[in-house]
Amino acid sequence: MEADFEYLRNYVATAAEAGISQVILHARPAVLSGLSPSKNRQVPKLDYGVVEQISTEFPNLRVVLNGGIQSIEMLESLDSKYTQIDSFMAGRWILRKPLDLVRVQSYLESGDTKSLTAATETVHNALSEYQIFLDRSLSSRNPMYSLGELCMPLYLVLENLQDEGEDVDDSIHDVLLETMRLLESNSSRKAKLAGGGGNL
Repeated sequence: MEADFEYLRNYVATAAEAGISQVILHARPAVLSGLSPSKNRQVPKLDYGVVEQISTEFPNLRVVLNGGIQSIEMLESLDSKYTQIDSFMAGRWILRKPLDLVRVQSYLESGDTKSLTAATETVHNALSEYQIFLDRSLSSRNPMYSLGELCMPLYLVLENLQDEGEDVDDSIHDVLLETMRLLESNSSRKAKLAGGGGNL
C-alpha cells in the first residue's frame, strides 16, 4: 500500500508541476484486473485518509474527494472529520435522491440541513423550471431526450418524497400533477398520430 501511495503522490506532484490547480481523487482504489467495473465500485475499500493526506501534502492544490457519499449526514460527517479536504463530489447519491441537493445547498450556505417540508419553495421552483424544460423538449421536432429519459427525474423526485415520509405541500403536488398531465397529453397526441388519427 505504501508503494501505491508513493505512486499516487508522484502522479499528483507531476500534474501539479504541469500547472493544474485542482485534483479529484476517488477514495476507492481501482483493481485493474480480475474485477468488473461494477465490482470495482463495491469490493475495494474506501480510504478517505489517502485523499486527506494528499490534500495535506499539496496545500496549493484544491483536492476534491469522490466516492461512497450516500447521504447528507455522511457528507456532514466527512466534512467534519477530514478538514484538509477542500471539497466533496456526489454522484449516485444525488442521482437517486435529487431533492437532497436542497439540503446540500442549505448546508453549504448556513451549515444546517433543512427538511424538504421547510424547503417547499425551493422544491416547487425546481419542479416548475423542469416543467418548462419538459414542455420545450416535448414540443421540439428533434428531441434530444426520449420520453423515458424525461420521465426519470420525475420518478426519482416522487420516490425521494415517498422515502422522506414527510407531508408534501399542496403546491408541490399541484406542479407534479400538472407535469404528469403534460406528459399524458403528449403521449396521447403521439399515439393518435401514429395510429393515423391526426393530420401532419
